[in-house]
Amino acid sequence: MKNLDMKWVFLIILVSATSKFDLPIGVRIPLSEVIAFSSIPFLFQGVNLSPYMPRLQVVVGVLVLWFLGSVISDFVNANYFARAVRGFSKPVFSFMWVLFYIGILLKDYRLLLFGVFGGILAGVQNYVMPQGFSEEYIAAGGYEAAAFGLTPIVRSCVAALAVWFYLKNRLYSVVAYFSMAVLLVAIGAPRSGVAIALMSSMLVGYMWWIHSGRGRHSFRLTFGRLFGMSILGFFALWGIYELYVIFAEQGWLGEYQRTKLISQSKTLFGNSPLGLLMAGRPQFFGALVALMDYPILGSGSWTAWLMSDYFYDAMVMVGADQNMLRQIADGAQAGVGHSIILQIWLENGLLACLAMLWTFWISTKVFLATIQRDSWLTPIVIGSFIGFVWSFLFSPFDTGSRKLFGMFFALYIVGYPQVWQAYRPIHRFSVVWRGR
Repeated sequence: MKNLDMKWVFLIILVSATSKFDLPIGVRIPLSEVIAFSSIPFLFQGVNLSPYMPRLQVVVGVLVLWFLGSVISDFVNANYFARAVRGFSKPVFSFMWVLFYIGILLKDYRLLLFGVFGGILAGVQNYVMPQGFSEEYIAAGGYEAAAFGLTPIVRSCVAALAVWFYLKNRLYSVVAYFSMAVLLVAIGAPRSGVAIALMSSMLVGYMWWIHSGRGRHSFRLTFGRLFGMSILGFFALWGIYELYVIFAEQGWLGEYQRTKLISQSKTLFGNSPLGLLMAGRPQFFGALVALMDYPILGSGSWTAWLMSDYFYDAMVMVGADQNMLRQIADGAQAGVGHSIILQIWLENGLLACLAMLWTFWISTKVFLATIQRDSWLTPIVIGSFIGFVWSFLFSPFDTGSRKLFGMFFALYIVGYPQVWQAYRPIHRFSVVWRGR
């Protein structure tokens, strides 16, 4: 890649490489955030933000809404000050990531490509010198060691290969993502990681099919095409579920997954996608139960992990294993949430929930614009968006979430050369944002 300023290349690699190294200051702040936020004044030297102010104001409005929801919820619930600070720091830190990525994109959008290579170093560091809860899980061995130790290394290494291959031939990138799924199965990684890798492979395969051999790098996303993609996505997810059930029942995924499937098939919903969801993510259902008591103002920041009663009620409703119910009744800590949207809503109320839905819509616009207008960043956006959707629904908010929010917000604000030109509205439906 020509005409790249190497100091910014080094910066983006360093920021990615230190994303799993937590600073011992009482709260979880990765070293990457200190480095990234300290570099913002240098990234913004000579930058003219005037062309981007309308969309920057939209993003600021979303984050202010989230901030207000957090402050109001904590004030009404008389929450502990330390928890309140950790709560409203989420939109503040997300905004700092927005500024960092705006600066990176305005220097050269290709710089984002080098972040995946820094991710390899972060994965290795996390395994060799684990921090926080990762250290405990990796030391435990078995499934936990695979999930928190080996999985980040495999995902970062193969993701870097997929991005590199995409620059050469999209089909190689498809094979790389599919290989990631195979490797994750081989090491006993979580099912969600395998599913995300397979969906990434399918979407990159779609990009290969729609763009290759036609001599074009863009297409119009009509309602018909969007509907067709949604149908294909549904059947792809159903196919992944059926393959998992077959492989797990036969023991081809290991004894742990076979036992897990049997245990999770004993709920009221049986061996079905809903049954696996309710049994595999009972915190999700527990949050729905808790929201009946805290629908508007929430329960306060960092309180969902204390709601063992709601977790227990949810497990009883779905017909959970009696041994697990006894453990919870005996005082085992089991909170609710495990979903960005539900946990933010439960803790910080309806205003924060609206901010999350707005964030999801903006991220979706970035994703749809990307698949319409191919670029070097396509595999990064596709992989990040699929992971974001899963976390939005079924994983808790963490330090990586605020970084991902910042990247999607920045792409929405700035765009990049391949998508700067807007299409005409298609029957009043336009998903490509305007550029400069």
